[in-house]
Amino acid sequence: MVSPNVVAISLFTDAGQANLPEACDLVCTGGFSRLGCGAGRYIRDAAVDASYLAAHPRTAFVDSSGRGFRLMAREVDVRQVGAIGDGYSDDTAAIQEALDIVEAAGGGTVMLSPGDYKTTAPITLPPRASIRGAGPASILQVTSCDALIISASDGIGPRLIADFMIRGQKCENFTAIVTNIIDEQRVQGVVFERIYIAFFGIGVRSRGLWHSTFRTITMNQVWVGFTFSGRNIKITIDDCRLTHGGSLKGLGDPVGIRVGDETPSARPEDIQIDKSIIYGFKKAIVWRTALFGGVTNCDLDACTLTGLELITADGGFTFVNNWIQVDGDSACGVMCVALGYNPNLTNIRIANNYISIPSLNAKSCGIKIGNQQSDLLVDNNTVSGPWQIGIHADGVRRLSLLNNKVEQDIFLERCVDLSVARNFALKGVKLRDNVRLETGSMASADRAERD
Repeated sequence: MVSPNVVAISLFTDAGQANLPEACDLVCTGGFSRLGCGAGRYIRDAAVDASYLAAHPRTAFVDSSGRGFRLMAREVDVRQVGAIGDGYSDDTAAIQEALDIVEAAGGGTVMLSPGDYKTTAPITLPPRASIRGAGPASILQVTSCDALIISASDGIGPRLIADFMIRGQKCENFTAIVTNIIDEQRVQGVVFERIYIAFFGIGVRSRGLWHSTFRTITMNQVWVGFTFSGRNIKITIDDCRLTHGGSLKGLGDPVGIRVGDETPSARPEDIQIDKSIIYGFKKAIVWRTALFGGVTNCDLDACTLTGLELITADGGFTFVNNWIQVDGDSACGVMCVALGYNPNLTNIRIANNYISIPSLNAKSCGIKIGNQQSDLLVDNNTVSGPWQIGIHADGVRRLSLLNNKVEQDIFLERCVDLSVARNFALKGVKLRDNVRLETGSMASADRAERD
């Protein structure tokens, strides 16, 4: 038996003309503007007045007797707020209102049901709202704007953004997911999972993100994948797939992941990249300045200039168990050169990596270290292919070069406090003007050339 306090009507769009019983405190609809699409439950609330209705026109109504009702809003489907999802109707306002009403209810989740939702202005995710789709069938079709802006939040509990596609049209100069918070604020505890991003100038642009994870993110046709500037603390990028694609044009070099500013007011801390594929960019990873961090178990493939470009990493950095292939003039698998920045590389471990080049290219180098960098361990790497130089260190302090296998040669010059042992270089090891050098067995037939 249905309670007399509950009334069923066909559509939300008809609710304002409904003549409801005096005792009614709950209205159930069969759809928003058409049956079977956006059914909802609306609870009677005295706070729903003209001003509330003006702010929430898609989630509240006043009946013919002047009584206010609002959507029960801990979990809201965007179709309950009037989103159509046909790829032609503009669903920007509907999706934003769904997020805002969940936030006003104290937090919850907005469901992006299967559909192609056109947006023409950025969607802002409030501090306590999450958004989930139904996989590849849930699409944000974004036209000439940023797609999703993540607002500041200090809560410890996770906000989940998951299971949908963000596809850009005319978005070469825009970003799919943005956090841009001043250093005194933070976006905290966000989990990004199973999101597909395509046709954007930047996939993710982050400033002010704390204790957050990007997991199983796929990007295709992006000029830059991830860029972290200013204070980003304890960020994990895990099992992601980034492909440049080559169809978009952008400013500067196409880069898979970029960490740190050139002149930062605050720097990223503890960025960890694991089990990810970065394909087809000019530079796979550019690590400009950060405190702690690491790259492990990644595939940096088809890069035309560098696999890893490492500028500064105070406090420690690990680059371990990665596979790198580069192919281009002046290409480097791993390049640790300050290039005009303060030379503060410290406690760097480059180990167990396979670094290759398919053909001889001018000025190519498998691992290049220089410009007064210090405290580096280069251990058990395989540098394969016709590099012009296999490993080159110039002006390095406190370098340990151990157990490496190089198809070409190793060239060490003007270094201080070197430990070189158990390396194999098919074309020998060349030493020039080094100070305090300790050597073990090295090169083919344990041979080193000294200029």
